[in-house]
Amino acid sequence: MTLPYDTGWQVTVDGKPVKAHKYLEMMKINLNSAGKHHVDLVYDFPQLRQGLKVSLAAGVGLIILLIVQAFTVWGWRIRNRRLERVAAANAPLFDPHHFDYR
Repeated sequence: MTLPYDTGWQVTVDGKPVKAHKYLEMMKINLNSAGKHHVDLVYDFPQLRQGLKVSLAAGVGLIILLIVQAFTVWGWRIRNRRLERVAAANAPLFDPHHFDYR
C-alpha cells in the first residue's frame, strides 16, 4: 500500500502503535513478522484544531462587531428622534415669515 507521508498519520498493527517512516515522500510501515496483520490507519488533521480556533475567534469577533454596530445605529436613531421632537416642539428652523426681505 502506498500513501503520501504526513505527520498526521497514526498507525497501529494488531492493536499496537507503530511508527510510520518517510521514504521518498511516501509512508512506509515495517512489519516485523510474516503473516496476516490487522493494520489501522487513522489520519488526524494537524491544523484542524488551530483552524477551528481561528474560525471560532473570527465568528465571535463578527458577532461582537454586529452587536456594537446595532447598538450604535439604534442609539443614533433614538438621538435623532429626540432631536426631531425637540425641533418640532420649538420654533421651526426655517420659517419664511420670520425673515424681512427688504
